[in-house]
Amino acid sequence: MMVPQEEFIAAMICAMFFGACTFLLVIRTWLLKRKIRKLQRVQLQQPNHAPAPPLPPLASPVSALQPQPDPQIADLKERIKVLERITVEKEGTLAREFERLRERP
Repeated sequence: MMVPQEEFIAAMICAMFFGACTFLLVIRTWLLKRKIRKLQRVQLQQPNHAPAPPLPPLASPVSALQPQPDPQIADLKERIKVLERITVEKEGTLAREFERLRERP
């Protein structure tokens, strides 16, 4: 079985293109490895290279996520506690708690 000449030429062009790409990839990899080896040799030959400066301390991630306390929320929580105490305690303390709440700003 004979392959027509056009198909043979197309196959040869594809094979040459694939071979050229592979060859260039091998050369590029070889050059990069050579460059890395040279840099490593230079680093090993420098006895007194300056160490990297220390990084500034970062804020604690937990403290950065916590919102700042709002005085209004704290006041409302205090009032809720008082109202819970009022509903549980006896009637004698009920009037005093109402007076104390009215006196608050």
